[in-house]
Amino acid sequence: MINKAIYPLKERWDTFKPFLNHPEVRQALQNGMDAWKANRPPYPFEDRTPWNEDKDGGPWALTDAGWFWLDLQDTVEQDEEFQAEAEVFQRQYLNAHPDVEEDEVWVYFMESDEYTALYERISKKYEPQKGDMAYYKLKAGCHWVVDFMYELIRKAIPDAEEWGTITTASHSVAYFVQDGIMYFVDLLNEWDSVQQLEEFMGGPIDVLTDADSNLPEYVEWMQFIRRDGDGYVFHVAGTDIRTPVYEV
Repeated sequence: MINKAIYPLKERWDTFKPFLNHPEVRQALQNGMDAWKANRPPYPFEDRTPWNEDKDGGPWALTDAGWFWLDLQDTVEQDEEFQAEAEVFQRQYLNAHPDVEEDEVWVYFMESDEYTALYERISKKYEPQKGDMAYYKLKAGCHWVVDFMYELIRKAIPDAEEWGTITTASHSVAYFVQDGIMYFVDLLNEWDSVQQLEEFMGGPIDVLTDADSNLPEYVEWMQFIRRDGDGYVFHVAGTDIRTPVYEV
């Protein structure tokens, strides 16, 4: 058995920042984002070209998690500058359209070019900047950025005894082992305990045996490729996912 712990990635992000532009780290991010773009639902995501950070923005900007964009919209619309300018628009609109009810003005505002321009300007205040941890959070895309986190850990913590990733149908997380402790490093989520993470992933992270026939049920949704050293490698939507054989 091995002790397990949640690694405080947010508090220690400065440890990883110097390695964000390492070629292997960048390539892992590129591979994952290329696969993400290539395999999203056809509508409204019609762009299947490789990820271009300058054109597409950071991973955070490509999430298709609707709740993320709703949260951002709420944040922007609660901004004092946004509210002040929105109030000016609504007052002017009512003066120009006396037949419109006051409680209907917001609908017209949201459909206007003025709203779009104001939203785009104010939202930039809340967008993650390159190098920030939040910049690399591809919400609802954990399987596609886990290898990025894996490579980042390898560069930032080179003296670890082991590095790897664990994938289930519901989540993917990177880990490393140091001083007899298996640390889970989750780029997308913050957990109060290992138990909370394991419950989210579908149950305790148990033993993966050497026998291919004993692969856990949760990998059936993935295409098995090969054994690779002490782990398994699967192919998910164009990118390799490592699932280590490790007794925990």
